[in-house]
Amino acid sequence: MQQVKNYAEAVEFILSIPKFASKIGTDNLVRLLGQFSNPETACPTIHVAGTNGKGSTCAFMQSILQEAGYKVGLFTSPHLVKINERIQINGEAISDEAFFDLFLHVQENLLKVTSYENTENDIPYPSFFEMMFLLAAVYFRQQQVDVVIYETGMGGRLDATNVLKPEVSVITSVGMDHMQYLGETLEQIAFEKAGIIKENVPIVTFFRNAGVEQVIRNQAKQCNAPVLTVEKSNYVLDKITAKTIDFSVDSEYYKCGAFQIPKTALYQVENAVLAVIALTQTKFCVSTDHIRKGLLHMHWSGRMEEVLPDVYIDGAHNEEAVILWKESVQKLFSGKKHSLLFAVANDKDYETMITHICKDMSYQRIYLTVIPGARQTEVDLVKKQFAACTQDEIVVIEDTKTAFFKALNDREDDTYLFLVGSLYLVGAVKAYISDKGEYYDKL
Repeated sequence: MQQVKNYAEAVEFILSIPKFASKIGTDNLVRLLGQFSNPETACPTIHVAGTNGKGSTCAFMQSILQEAGYKVGLFTSPHLVKINERIQINGEAISDEAFFDLFLHVQENLLKVTSYENTENDIPYPSFFEMMFLLAAVYFRQQQVDVVIYETGMGGRLDATNVLKPEVSVITSVGMDHMQYLGETLEQIAFEKAGIIKENVPIVTFFRNAGVEQVIRNQAKQCNAPVLTVEKSNYVLDKITAKTIDFSVDSEYYKCGAFQIPKTALYQVENAVLAVIALTQTKFCVSTDHIRKGLLHMHWSGRMEEVLPDVYIDGAHNEEAVILWKESVQKLFSGKKHSLLFAVANDKDYETMITHICKDMSYQRIYLTVIPGARQTEVDLVKKQFAACTQDEIVVIEDTKTAFFKALNDREDDTYLFLVGSLYLVGAVKAYISDKGEYYDKL
């Protein structure tokens, strides 16, 4: 195996590893973790699965626990711009130098016990997701964090993170996504998500579908796991200001008014309540004041994030996420015109997404582009679907960077610009904005 000499080569190597393990399940990762003296057990953990809202719910819990004085590790996926984003402590991504040192340490020990070619050695080399989990667990132990919040990569039952024995598990909303891996029905997808439920470990969740609820409750019953549910009736929107969404919580697990989150998206209220209820099931000392400050100070990239004045990016890339995004646009961003930049991966149900995006909405202009990489959808197919759903002007620019700055420069003062459809689009645009090159000078 070629020697890795620097951070960039380490990242390139990790990204070249097959995404999924050669053997289904977590048995291989369990054995690998044993070779590192089980770093995933070094501190208490919280485990989060779901289709939409996982990252935001994790970020709310991280922010609250940090306000309470804890050193909090956070493991999430995917990353938007840099792989370092997947491994954070108190909201700060691991540095390039620390990431490289961590890789060298883990790689040195892996090569003693595994075979990268997966030939005759007893333990196969880890997959991409196994490798990232291993790096994170080792790093968090090195840094002696007080708690780690782990987000599943996809599904739950077979996810690398499912080696955990957490203090509490959280399942956010379950929707139709990754059907080629998780199943063709909500119940099948819910079964995979419910795979994170552990014996006697409380599960906190939000039900929108009776079939999903039955699947999760059945799995919880088998595991003797208490089920704590968040219902829409458990929270009330008090008011929406120029900068915040104010709400109250009234459930059997927690009661309090006068909470605020930044004015980003209405769906974040649900994620905030899930985070609050989940923390009531841990041993950590968190006061109402810590919760108030943590909720208000939370930041999560790529979810109705204002990246430039009146320019918002949202990684909504499935039907449920698009519906929730549109609800927020209609209720929080009225009073101005709307423009849209859209791109989508080729494994997504973009026809349904576009139907929801256009229904009862009008856009000054719709810009269509393609996401960087091999998963891009033919833009002519996307244009055809938009044309069937709207009379609004449609502009096609296949180069993502050119499309973004065209949409930005065309925008009038009384217009919000929204970017939606793919996390790949979100990541690319965030990179363009931070770039100090030719296009950046046009801002």
